[in-house]
Parts: sequence; structure tokens; C-alpha cells
Amino acid sequence: MDKPKYLYNFKKRTTLYIVIGLTCVLIDYFVFIQFSKFLKPYYSNLFGYFFGSVISFLLNKKFTFKSKNSKLSLMRYFLIIGIGFSISQTVIFIGIYVFNFENYLSKLKIVAIMAAVSLQYICNTFFGSTKKIHALKK
Repeated sequence: MDKPKYLYNFKKRTTLYIVIGLTCVLIDYFVFIQFSKFLKPYYSNLFGYFFGSVISFLLNKKFTFKSKNSKLSLMRYFLIIGIGFSISQTVIFIGIYVFNFENYLSKLKIVAIMAAVSLQYICNTFFGSTKKIHALKK
């Protein structure tokens, strides 16, 4: 299998990925905060996470992973995003309904973001590439 021929070197791709990631986390956070003023937190989390994830996919596809011979897997990406969203919703739900942290939504959202980003990183590291999956089977 041919190695992807990226338009940017590893350092530039990594920098773009980090900048885009931080931007999308901020979008997620601010949409959550604004929507939680008039919606229940788990609905606000859905909207924030959705906007941040879609924008992340589009920006990373266009700028970070521009490649001459590879395609970004939409299905795999959204499967991993779905896993991250599930953990984010779980943190929000437990924080509100188990620990009664409804007055600390901004801090609760930060914990949810950290949990989701960590899980997504692990999923992308181990399952994000078919090459890695094939290498693990050998």
C-alpha cells in the first residue's frame, strides 16, 4: 500500500491539526454555553459537539490532511466522534444528575471536553488507520 503523499510536512500538519482542534473545542464550548441558557444541558451539548465536530472534519479534510492519494474516512471519523460524544454526554449527565453540578455547567463542560478528546485520541491512535489495524493483526 502506498504511503499518502501529503502537501504539507508532518510539523505543519500537526500544527494545523492542533490549531483547528482548539478552535473547534472553543466552538463546542461556546455553543454549549449559549444554548444552555435556554435548552437543557444535554441538548446544548449535542449542538455544541455537533458544530465543533463538523467544522473540525471540514477544516482538517481541507487543510490538514490534504493528500494527493488518500481519502479521509467519513464513516470512521464520525464513528470515533460518536464515541467521544457518548462520553461527553455521560459526563454531563453524571455531573448534573448524580453530583448535582448544574450550577457549574462551564466547568462540567470542560471536564466533558477533556474526557471526549482523550477518548477520541485513543480511538484515532488505535483504530483511525486501516494500516495500523492491519499491522496490529500481524
